Amino acid sequence: MSTRTQGSVIVRPADLRVSFYEPCGFTESKDFSPAPRVGRLVGLSVGLLSNRKRNADRLLEFVAEILASQHGIASSIVDEKEAMSLPAPEAQLRSMAERVEALVVAVGDCGSCSATTVMDAIAAERFGLPAVPIVTEQFRSGAEMVASIQGADDFPIAYVEHPIATLDDDGLRERAQRAVDQVVAILTA
Repeated sequence: MSTRTQGSVIVRPADLRVSFYEPCGFTESKDFSPAPRVGRLVGLSVGLLSNRKRNADRLLEFVAEILASQHGIASSIVDEKEAMSLPAPEAQLRSMAERVEALVVAVGDCGSCSATTVMDAIAAERFGLPAVPIVTEQFRSGAEMVASIQGADDFPIAYVEHPIATLDDDGLRERAQRAVDQVVAILTA
């Protein structure tokens, strides 16, 4: 029951009923099968996809150095997206899948870039390329939600401490090492 008082409506809790509607009128589920894992990284070429956020390129440089020195990758190929908050174009991911055996995508350290970092890794997996997104802990719940929406529940994500953008090289090296430990476990599982 509601009561009008001088043009306003007072709603009592017992009267409150909220309905939510899907604006498109339908939902679509996406099938997801992860790409086969690589087993080991020795001798492989690893792609590094940067979303061009501040320090993303530098973080990926350190990731590549660590993967080469500690895990024996043969080479790394760096590519950049045109827009940090938009998914990578399909042609760009297809090209990466033709040139490398695994992919690391970085960096998710805000809302929209975390979402697209995860989406890019999942899209790469759909091309048969095992991929790992690097996202800061601050955006864990959003990253997991995006993976679920993409049909990839429990998609493995490498999480590092927030922030990335304001770090110096020492801080980036530390984040890169933490990321690499997870990246290796995810790619070789």
